Amino acid sequence: PEPRLAQGAFREALSAVYKILSDGVPLEYTSFGKPNKPTYDFAKEAIEKQAGEHVDVVYGIGDNPHSDIAGANATDGWISVLLKTGVWDGVSEPPFTPDVICEDVNDAVEK
Repeated sequence: PEPRLAQGAFREALSAVYKILSDGVPLEYTSFGKPNKPTYDFAKEAIEKQAGEHVDVVYGIGDNPHSDIAGANATDGWISVLLKTGVWDGVSEPPFTPDVICEDVNDAVEK
């Protein structure tokens, strides 16, 4: 897999331009989305609302250790599942240790 440039790359580029144009003043920002805990808390609330009851365990399934696994690991009641089908190459040691590693989504669902 090839590295992806996502929102983090855009934020860094914007911050650099802002700093140049503002005579060295750093850009102040608030991040939302993965791997920030409020995103996972919101997802769990939405799942519980749909289920109509409290849910003890949520599975965070994804292919990006830096966002999917880091976020799930940082949130109580989540089990992180890393897939070998995307960002992570499936060979190197992931930078954030998942609870489970699966070949793909089907493998994750079957486990």
